[in-house]
Amino acid sequence: MAATEVVARSFDALFRSRHGRMVRLAFVLVDTQEEAEEVVQDAFAAVLPPYGRLDNPEACLRLCVLTAVARCCVVEWSSWRCYGPLGSPSAADVGSTTTIFWDDAIASTTSTASP
Repeated sequence: MAATEVVARSFDALFRSRHGRMVRLAFVLVDTQEEAEEVVQDAFAAVLPPYGRLDNPEACLRLCVLTAVARCCVVEWSSWRCYGPLGSPSAADVGSTTTIFWDDAIASTTSTASP
C-alpha cells in the first residue's frame, strides 16, 4: 500500500471518529450550527496537507478548531466595537489573519524531525 493511501485512510479514520465531537465543541463556543460546521470543515482542510508530518493529528485538529473559534470571537467583538452590533467588518479586516492562525496552529504540532 502506498504511503499516500495510508495517510488518506488514517485521515479518513480521524474524520469519522472526531468530526462529530469537533462540531459539538465548536457549537458550544459559537452562535450557530452552521458556523460550527464551517469552523470544523476549515480545521480539517488545514490539517490535511501536513497530516503525515503531525505528531498528534487529533491535538492539531482540536487546536485548529479552538483557534478558529477564538478568531471568530475576536472578529465579532471587534466588529461590534468598531461598527456597532449590526455592523460587520470587511473581508480585508478578517481574511489576512486567517492563514496566520492556521499556520501557527499547525506549526506548533508538527514534528521537526524528517520522516
